[in-house]
Amino acid sequence: MNEQTVSTVTSAIDTVPRDYDARRFIGTIRTGGKELRGRVELIRETLQRELAIHGDAKRAKVAAAELKKQLPAVLWSGTFTKRANDALVQHSGLLCADLDSLNGELSTVREKLLKSPYLWTLFKSPGGDGLKAVFRVPADQTKHSGSFRAVERHVRELTGAQVDQACKDVARLCFLSYDPGIYHNANAREIEPLPEPEKPHPINNGMVNLSERQRIATELMGTIDWKTETSGFVVCPGKHFHTSGDGERDCVINLDKSPTVHCFHNSCSGIRECVNYTLRSLIGKTEYVAPTNTAKVEARKETVTPRPLSALLEAVEGFLRRYVVFQYPEQAEVCALWAIHTWAFNAFDYTPYLSVFAAEKRSGKSRLLEVLSLLVCNARLTSGSSSAALIRSVDEDNPTTILLDEVDAVYSKKNDAEAENTRQFLNAGFRRGAKFLRCVGQGGALEVKEFPAFCPKALSGIGRCLPDTVLDRSLPVELVRQSRDDRAKRFREREAEANVATIRAELEAWAQQPGLIDTLRDARPALPEELTDRQQDYCEPLLAIADMAGGDWPGRSRVALIRLCSQEEDASLGVKLLADIKGIFDSKGADKLHTIDILNALVAIEDDRPWAVWWLDDLKHDKSEKPASRLSKLLKPYGTKKHPIKSRPIRLSDKVARGYEIDDFKHAFERYLPPPEKAVTSVTYEGTNVTAPNNVTTPGAKGVTQIPLVEPPFVTGVTAVTPFRQEAQWDGKLAKFVSKGT
Repeated sequence: MNEQTVSTVTSAIDTVPRDYDARRFIGTIRTGGKELRGRVELIRETLQRELAIHGDAKRAKVAAAELKKQLPAVLWSGTFTKRANDALVQHSGLLCADLDSLNGELSTVREKLLKSPYLWTLFKSPGGDGLKAVFRVPADQTKHSGSFRAVERHVRELTGAQVDQACKDVARLCFLSYDPGIYHNANAREIEPLPEPEKPHPINNGMVNLSERQRIATELMGTIDWKTETSGFVVCPGKHFHTSGDGERDCVINLDKSPTVHCFHNSCSGIRECVNYTLRSLIGKTEYVAPTNTAKVEARKETVTPRPLSALLEAVEGFLRRYVVFQYPEQAEVCALWAIHTWAFNAFDYTPYLSVFAAEKRSGKSRLLEVLSLLVCNARLTSGSSSAALIRSVDEDNPTTILLDEVDAVYSKKNDAEAENTRQFLNAGFRRGAKFLRCVGQGGALEVKEFPAFCPKALSGIGRCLPDTVLDRSLPVELVRQSRDDRAKRFREREAEANVATIRAELEAWAQQPGLIDTLRDARPALPEELTDRQQDYCEPLLAIADMAGGDWPGRSRVALIRLCSQEEDASLGVKLLADIKGIFDSKGADKLHTIDILNALVAIEDDRPWAVWWLDDLKHDKSEKPASRLSKLLKPYGTKKHPIKSRPIRLSDKVARGYEIDDFKHAFERYLPPPEKAVTSVTYEGTNVTAPNNVTTPGAKGVTQIPLVEPPFVTGVTAVTPFRQEAQWDGKLAKFVSKGT
């Protein structure tokens, strides 16, 4: 392979990569180009000056960090559409290993590295105290992690130096430097990737590996000033939240017993809570000791056979009803579908939020989240959380189901920056691939980092407390206080956990069936026309699950979703004005009206409208110019260039005055007002009901691509084929599912 194409950016803040031949940068680094040499020498002079004045290498690096970010940089491992691991277009077959802070060992390490047959190029870092070693590796993204492990071990065995762990990212950024003595070997050999390391055997003697704990802590927290084997001082991850001065010993990390990061300041508690959770999780996974009866546990897991999906949905719905009083049955059905969709979450591109709310406290909002926490996959139930903690709680590899209670407290203050951050996070997080950008680090070491936001979320609070943009991504579940006649069973968590254990085991077994995720990912369920485009997007996962369940669930699910999504929403003033004007035209049976007649009809509306407050006094005194002008301004945004909403001279009988024609509003009515209620809405299905050993039923939908039956081992030995026809009927007020004929 004679040519490697890589991406480059003009600086650390540049987000648009450009592609070049990697060999082009060898000459640039050797000569320093037009400006590169001066910039790099300025960085090295700054480091030396700060080090001479303060004697603190860490402080010197912070001082030069901003200059370093202005350097052009290369993504050595390939070409990218953007600076992200998932944006790789083509792997280059190169991997850059950073060897930092070598100082007096730099020359020795360099000489040893030059003996490597896999080394493609080697040059000094911009700071002058480290090396950038670029190795030849297989041009295969799937082997990149194994290639990094091979390079890391090769460098350690060859030089004794440790490669920066951040280099395992395929999109790792490397700043260009100036080094007249740069080494380049165009004929370097590819290093053989190492396989995934085996998990360490459980430690049964109760001892812990402190060096391993230190390694994990350093990877997570950065540089740690170790004072003992188990404790040291570290820069607080929530330093930017501190409200008072910082000291070098304010934040300490302890690794004995339960690993914990402590800080003198309280304002960073939300960030520390998230960091401590991650630290303990990483260490816990490494030091996990299997129970003595592992074989029995594994045997039990293998023997779990999930009941048919339709029956499993019924069981989940029944468990919800046991502890929560719903206003109507469709709410429980949707919550059951939502809980099951968290187990097959990786199959979908959208996720609906659950917006659980009530007019008053003690209506079952928190209880519903508590019950859901026992049913959903990887639940994290919390009562209030900072936006920073929420952002860092999403794991793409192991998606968390966030159950956020008391969300009304988040939005209790107007113009609150914390609430706005949470809103932006929620707005982004209902769509796969959504990222949330945040600056991390301190002082001159700030850098932009992408945080994943896509995961299932249920939010509860008093009233419709969520912002409109979040409500637009949510299924509303409004609860009321239970009556004396209709009471739920008392919720005792330990008893409930025991009761739900079998259901959870079956849900886990169902989600692990071979081919299930692909089947759901390929599903194209029929989407009710009563739903808006966005509602169809986030309801599609629930409908795909309902169609797979078969029986009466395809019809019931559509009826339930239409009912929940058709609940009255808090429309904007403009939409209310359009609705009122449509009502005026309809009530008068006219196709055109004078502006004064529309205004008089608007102020006569006795509802939560501001029209009378705004315009009644002016109209009483025959001053219609101001109300007419404001009406025109309110309507203008709902027109388009092709179909503007403007008043014009209109003749009615013998009178000519400015007014509006109903055709002026036609396109606005279609876009912003809900469709008129239909007496009956039918959803018809025709297909086959296939019963297999695991009892998975996959009906086909009329007019759409049928959900494919998965080949063995997912479905084998079909025992029965039964044609059926089902219709779901919705009458606008009452919802019921009717099965007709077979």
